[in-house]
Amino acid sequence: MLYNILRLLAFFLVKIVFWVKVEGKENIPQQGPLIIASNHLSNLDPIIIGAVSPRRLNFLAKQELFRNFLFASLIKKLGAFPVKRGKADVLAMKEAVRRLKKGGALILFPQGRRTRDLAKENLLTGIGFLAKVTQAPVLPVRIFGTERALPPNSFILRPVRVKVKFSQPLQFSFQQKREEIVEKIFDSIVNIS
Repeated sequence: MLYNILRLLAFFLVKIVFWVKVEGKENIPQQGPLIIASNHLSNLDPIIIGAVSPRRLNFLAKQELFRNFLFASLIKKLGAFPVKRGKADVLAMKEAVRRLKKGGALILFPQGRRTRDLAKENLLTGIGFLAKVTQAPVLPVRIFGTERALPPNSFILRPVRVKVKFSQPLQFSFQQKREEIVEKIFDSIVNIS
């Protein structure tokens, strides 16, 4: 209930403040496990993608966001769970697998951090592991403009046009290597224009 209320509020906020344009929404599978893979320009990205997605999303969020009890309680209710950055987090991967196997949708950022460039260096292979193990389709998404709407190290929202474009879902086999999977996913994100 809280997720739906906040999603509706976020939807109206992003439509009014950022004039969000969404393309490819018909590519989002309506049910079953789904991994949404996006570029990551701003802290707004998970909020905007969650607001425009017709599905309830789960979020891997950096562990530092769970330090404040009240904020941690809120984001947990909204589907977030912590991940330790900089090393393989077995517990976070197990939780991600569990949620996907229950038919949930999970949003991930293959670059693992906010960045303006679309460089392939240091792509996180966790998304490849999840796609391989769960056999969930991967939906590439590219978001445009959020780096201007809420730049890094800023707390002031700027009213600029934002675009979210969903591509066709990708399916990977269990035989493919994690590194190969994440590279194909990221190439698909980069090729969205």
